[in-house]
Amino acid sequence: MPIRGRLNNPMVQVAAAKAGLGIARIPCFLGDLEPALVRVPPGQSAPCHDVWILTHKDLVPTVRIQIFMDFMAETFRRQQDLLEGRCALG
Repeated sequence: MPIRGRLNNPMVQVAAAKAGLGIARIPCFLGDLEPALVRVPPGQSAPCHDVWILTHKDLVPTVRIQIFMDFMAETFRRQQDLLEGRCALG
């Protein structure tokens, strides 16, 4: 019987898979950037989580909070293909 392990940290899962310790179910934006890893089975991913940028309602009008939220929203838009698994290196 094979040895089994459960790793709940995606970065540890990436390291374990790169070390040849098995397969890992990790977000595409982590795995697709690792040339040593391939998707199993190969194919398209399906986005399964929404990303929300939240702040306390009293902080919404704060300039630094607005700047940060705008920056994060634009960064997510620019990286949408990577985040949604459409940038596989393989």
